[in-house]
Amino acid sequence: MQIYRGMDIGTAKPTPEETQGVPHHMIDIASPEESYSVSRYVLEASRCVDDILSRGKLPIVVGGTGLYIEALLSGREYAPEGGDCGLREELGGEYDRLGGQAMLRKLAEFDPASAARLHENDRKRIVRALEIYRLSGKTMTEHDEETKKVPPRYDSRRIALTFRDRQTLYSRIDRRVDIMVETG
Repeated sequence: MQIYRGMDIGTAKPTPEETQGVPHHMIDIASPEESYSVSRYVLEASRCVDDILSRGKLPIVVGGTGLYIEALLSGREYAPEGGDCGLREELGGEYDRLGGQAMLRKLAEFDPASAARLHENDRKRIVRALEIYRLSGKTMTEHDEETKKVPPRYDSRRIALTFRDRQTLYSRIDRRVDIMVETG
C-alpha cells in the first residue's frame, strides 16, 4: 500500500525524518485509482534494484507481500495482461453471466490441471487463466511450469522476523496504530 500516493494513514509509510540518509524507493509511485499488478511491481522494482547494484551498493527489499517479493527475486516472467484491450473485462462479464462452474468447464477444455486446482468462486484466477490462454496460446499450467525453470534474477538472502508470543506482536501493532492516529 505504500506505493500509493495519499495513503499515508494505515500504511506506516516512513516519514521524511525516518528516511534521512537512507534512500527509499517505490513509495508514492502510483495513484490509488490505478491498477497495480505484481508484474508492474517486478518491472519497476527491478529497475531500482539494478540501479542500486550498478552503483556497487546493496539493496534491501523490505515490506510488501510475499508474492511481490518472491516475484522480484525469482526473475519469473508474467504472461501478458488483457486489461488494455478489454479482454479481462469481457471474460469477467462472461463469468458474471455464466457463473463459475461454466467458466471452469471452459477452462478444463484446454487446461484441466488449472481447472482442477481452482474453485468455481475464484473469479479472478479463472478469468486470468482464460485470459493468458487467449493472449498467449499457452495454458496457465504451461506458463507456470516454464517460469519455474527460470533461474533466480538475484542472489539474495532472506530474513524473516517472527514472534513466539503472538500477543506481543498484536500489542505492538495496536501501539503502532495508536501512534499513527495520534500523529494525524
